[in-house]
Amino acid sequence: MSCKSCLENKFKEKLGRCRLCMISNLILLFSGALLWWFCFRQDAKQVASIALLFALLGCALLMFAHILAFIYYRITEDKHRLK
Repeated sequence: MSCKSCLENKFKEKLGRCRLCMISNLILLFSGALLWWFCFRQDAKQVASIALLFALLGCALLMFAHILAFIYYRITEDKHRLK
């Protein structure tokens, strides 16, 4: 999982720091949610619907991890600036 904007391809180094990765994950999350809402909302027991829901869950967990790491890095940067 590396993008052209990142110098490191380590997951821990990019989590919450790479804006391009965060934006692409957000786009995947919203487009998948819209696709599920318009195509599979009525019959949520289809295999494609369940697979899309699992993909949405993965994107949502990754976005949550990005947000937590982003907040953590901002808090620790502010503490270092105050010293």
